[in-house]
Amino acid sequence: MRGVLVWASATAFSFLAAAGMFLLLANMSARSYSGEQSLEPRRSSPAPAEDLGIAISKEELASLKEREGQRLRVGIRNASGRTLKDVEVRVEVSSENTAIKERRSYREEIGALSPKETARITVELDLSPFAPPDEALPEQPRKIVEVTATAAGEPPQVKTAILPPG
Repeated sequence: MRGVLVWASATAFSFLAAAGMFLLLANMSARSYSGEQSLEPRRSSPAPAEDLGIAISKEELASLKEREGQRLRVGIRNASGRTLKDVEVRVEVSSENTAIKERRSYREEIGALSPKETARITVELDLSPFAPPDEALPEQPRKIVEVTATAAGEPPQVKTAILPPG
């Protein structure tokens, strides 16, 4: 009986010693950390103004149907104080289903765009259904329309829209 009492007290003492060591180590590491971290997002400097802007009507996007010959009007604006050269617009239509590898691409060259000038282009899109993969779902996935505007020496500007099915 005495052996059981000695064993139980030794086990309890060992447990308390181990728990105390963990608490001691946790406190030491918390004190050694000099600064507190905030969960607030960092305030970065404001984004630079975009020299090249893309304008697409939400109503027009919503009215597009899933067939050939759909027209999409895109406005490209030079918001800078200088002439932008080699302005180009690319429109890509893809499926939200990544198993469908088919993409449809369209390209329009605008050329030079004077300061504060807006160019309007119309792209005729083929929004007919893509060829389904082998394990096709019964419903057609939505289409993603991505419009990219580029100019020489400028970062590309991108607008993306997901079209409703049908």
